[in-house]
Amino acid sequence: MKPEGLKRLIARMISKIVRWAAIEDARSDDGPYQTQQVTYLGKSGESVAWYPYGYNALAPEDSLSLMFAAQGQAEARIHLPGSPEDRITVKPGEVIFYHPMKKQYVYLDEFGSVRIYSDNAVFIEAPFVIVQGTTFHQGNMTISGDLTVTGN
Repeated sequence: MKPEGLKRLIARMISKIVRWAAIEDARSDDGPYQTQQVTYLGKSGESVAWYPYGYNALAPEDSLSLMFAAQGQAEARIHLPGSPEDRITVKPGEVIFYHPMKKQYVYLDEFGSVRIYSDNAVFIEAPFVIVQGTTFHQGNMTISGDLTVTGN
């Protein structure tokens, strides 16, 4: 087979395995795998939402998703949801975990700082919270419970 023919064959094979899909149903799913209804190439079907280990989300309706046919079987759909138009841009080496609809985020910036943003509240729940280093506070502060201060 000539190189041009081989390239077309590979492209055709990949197009049967990888497709763009739109999420049309954002319902919650309590099963062993999170499935969502997706639309692709004028068709509709169930697809397993796949996320990296330790991460989970339920993508909203109309989110874009990259869909794969597992083992080349069109009925065995797995999709990687995303929302490219709502993403927060980062610089090389930066990492951000964010909620695309609410714009809440945890941002690891290029300077080594960790930024946490929420337009509502940030909760830290633990038996002990240790803050080491100089601490600056801006705004009002409410303390509920005992307060022990030591040092200068």
